[in-house]
Amino acid sequence: MSTSHTGLHITLPEENAKALLVRSDGDVTDREFNPDAFPASFDIYKSPGFALMTQRLEYSMEIGESWAGNSPFIDEDEMQETMHQILLKSHLDGFVIVTRDAFPVLETSRSGLPYMEALPAIGIMMADVVQRAERENIISRPDELTFRGVSGEFVVTRYFQNLEWQFILMAYAEKKCAYRQATNCVLQLCEPLLADFVYI
Repeated sequence: MSTSHTGLHITLPEENAKALLVRSDGDVTDREFNPDAFPASFDIYKSPGFALMTQRLEYSMEIGESWAGNSPFIDEDEMQETMHQILLKSHLDGFVIVTRDAFPVLETSRSGLPYMEALPAIGIMMADVVQRAERENIISRPDELTFRGVSGEFVVTRYFQNLEWQFILMAYAEKKCAYRQATNCVLQLCEPLLADFVYI
């Protein structure tokens, strides 16, 4: 019996072990053991399989490192710039995203001027109305609320469906216009980043 450095105990008789090592589906009685086929020491680092595996791992690491500086996540400045590009392709005059306490976190306008100061507060007040209507089973999960002034002013408040009412999106224009596609784009763009603040 011999003991290897791995702790493996070999109890098979030597002749049986030799026969087992050269065994195939055929009869092994006429086969002779060739000690040259089984070198005393085996260097895994020199084996073709290990070399191929190493090559593949190194290639995978190179691919990963090449994308290290490219992330699908964007920061607030890039997000705001993207919001502005969406705005310019629409007929709206501005977007503002506000927190549940009416604090603006992202804002862009066609004119470059800041939003009306009362707009976030009005949006939160409308959100409270919608939440109350939902609790009372008057409406199901709300999607948006729109209102228009007698002079044509138009405001739409849309809700991030997965952010637990922590943020709302408001879009405004001097006159009623198409808004759905533009606000959809902003909702989809902003929700993943805003979710980090909701769930941290």
